[in-house]
Amino acid sequence: MTTSPGAGPPSLRSLLAGAVAGNLRLVSRLNALVWERVIPPPAAAARSGPPDPLAAMLEAQLRSFSAAVELLGDLAGPPRRSRREETDVSLPAPVRHDAARGQSVTIPFGVENQYDQPMDIAFAADPLVARGQPAVPADVVSFDPKGVTLPAGSHLVVRATIRVTERFAVGATYSTALRVREISTPPIRVELVITR
Repeated sequence: MTTSPGAGPPSLRSLLAGAVAGNLRLVSRLNALVWERVIPPPAAAARSGPPDPLAAMLEAQLRSFSAAVELLGDLAGPPRRSRREETDVSLPAPVRHDAARGQSVTIPFGVENQYDQPMDIAFAADPLVARGQPAVPADVVSFDPKGVTLPAGSHLVVRATIRVTERFAVGATYSTALRVREISTPPIRVELVITR
């Protein structure tokens, strides 16, 4: 099993799933070989008289081992993606806007409560950062609504508004992340290009 640079060691679950898959192939081949070479076909067994004790023992052992490996395969489940792969897949592309100082930019996004009970949720933003510029505090970002109790199975559209003040440098590209608290969901990444 290979991992991408910096992805860390493969998980025990992934290693176990790979080993189980290899063992299943091996058991299948061994089973076919034993049936072909050691255990006589049913017609030949009927002609030769009572069953061979060695063949019966091998058959029982193979079935037992095969069942154990199959059970391990079910327990291991499919191989899990590495944390890096999960992060790469779960982060959508940033929402990009051009803005001038003195303007406001509104970014709508959806929130869904997939649980079977209501949830109190709130929203937050990271400071806005640009290369070579001081960070702009997150107090320039406001949410409508600020917080809400979201009923079970319901959906809500939230509007984040960024006030582009004099603290933003013209020509810089600022990045931030809009986050939903209390619900495990990827942040909404925003890039703001200050044109004037």
